[in-house]
Amino acid sequence: MFSNVSSMVVFEIILGVYSLAFGGIPLLYFKWENQRRPKQPITEKLLRGPGEHAREEFAKLEDKFLDAYAQWIMVFLLFVGLMPILVRLLPSPWQIAALIISAVFLAGWMGRFLFSVYERFQEARNYRLGYFGERLVAEQLDPLRERGYRIFHDVPCTRKGRPFNIDHVVVSRLGIYAIETKTRRKNDHQANRNAPRNVIVYDGEQIALPDWAGTDYLDQAQGNGSWLESHLREELGLNVKVLPILTFPFWWVEGGNSTPNKVLVCNPGQLHGLIPAKPTARLSDRDFDSIVRVLDKLCRKVEY
Repeated sequence: MFSNVSSMVVFEIILGVYSLAFGGIPLLYFKWENQRRPKQPITEKLLRGPGEHAREEFAKLEDKFLDAYAQWIMVFLLFVGLMPILVRLLPSPWQIAALIISAVFLAGWMGRFLFSVYERFQEARNYRLGYFGERLVAEQLDPLRERGYRIFHDVPCTRKGRPFNIDHVVVSRLGIYAIETKTRRKNDHQANRNAPRNVIVYDGEQIALPDWAGTDYLDQAQGNGSWLESHLREELGLNVKVLPILTFPFWWVEGGNSTPNKVLVCNPGQLHGLIPAKPTARLSDRDFDSIVRVLDKLCRKVEY
């Protein structure tokens, strides 16, 4: 097809430049366009919605996947476009060895890319599940608004320099409630096959699921309540009790309401009836408004 070697080399150079121009460069431009911050038409900040943290992390995963994909495309295009030229520059006995080494390198890079995609996919599934669970809990809390309750979602917090969030905070004149949502999949490989797959048992000391038992979730919920009490004390000088609640979407909870002085554990469908039945304080209108302002300041972080 080609009259001499030089014409083949010219063709390979053209192929390499073409591959980079029409494959890699558009990807780099798309990434730059996606990350640049032009002047925004909206300057007001909005309140964080339910599952805001999960939504933000999901968006970061999209960027990570785009980075991994762009790197793979660039490496592949460089291999296709430049390796034939580099191989031709080697002495004949070394050409096959160079091709084998290059193929192994490309296969290794491909494996790394696929493993990265798998990890991102698993993370995305978990964040999507968590987001959906927090949205479900938010809908179950909405009826409380008609009774004068104020509800804040995904409240950003910091403890010892480490950020975390409280999934939902409910404020009324009869108490404050910090709600932690745990959206877990039902495991087919449970330890006790005779136990129901959708039941969580809470004995006041630990939580028992079909495939796991422990106090980690309870400790987290109590820590959230303690942090909020401390924050309100620092900001307003108020010593108010915050009742921690742990809720599991899609699970039935047994024994969750038997320990009113610790953490309440329940299904989200019980929240709008359980919270009014568990008063923790009597707040004046002034204190109620002050607490709402503090939480509004914490949560009004969403920018255009």
